[in-house]
Amino acid sequence: MNDRGDLVTLEDQDRTRWNQAQIGLAGRHLQEALAGQRPGQYQIQAAIAGCHAAAPTAQATDWPRIARLYQHLADMTGSPVVELNRAVAVAMTDGPAAGLTLLQRLAAGGALAGYYLLPATRADFLRRLGRNTEAASAYEEAALAGIGPERRFLTARLAQVSSPRRCLFFGAYSSASSWAAGRRRRAWAGSSAAVVVTSRPPAPAAAAMR
Repeated sequence: MNDRGDLVTLEDQDRTRWNQAQIGLAGRHLQEALAGQRPGQYQIQAAIAGCHAAAPTAQATDWPRIARLYQHLADMTGSPVVELNRAVAVAMTDGPAAGLTLLQRLAAGGALAGYYLLPATRADFLRRLGRNTEAASAYEEAALAGIGPERRFLTARLAQVSSPRRCLFFGAYSSASSWAAGRRRRAWAGSSAAVVVTSRPPAPAAAAMR
């Protein structure tokens, strides 16, 4: 989040503001944990965070390694949300079309039905592929289910790929549906399958940012 409370994606964050002392401490703790050669899901999550934290720029991120780590985590947990994250890493490694293929399989399984980050991720892949009409539809679906900063971010992305007329219609429609969207979001957050996934790195690297 920035000072205005708006969402800032990982690729747009100012990495000079990340707390390098805390990142270094987290890295040492991770190495100590990995020395036991019995990695669990929290160690794998920390290793993923470490990949993000070690990259001096978003472009320098070791996405192939992150994709492999998410594969290990998915095999360990069976979580569809982890699979969603893996699709992002694959898209960053092999291109958005590869990520979109994984998303289609994930959507077909139905485990993430109603989870706003599924259409949000699909929208981002479609936007990167230049398929703006499809991207706009996916952004609309995601924004209607999101709330707060996420909703504002998705609505802004919708504006980038939509005609002004479509944005005007969506603004009126989304205002009328915001209460229902909030209820859906809270219901998902309370389910046992929910794991928060964002474009920000998972702990401990997220905690190392100020």
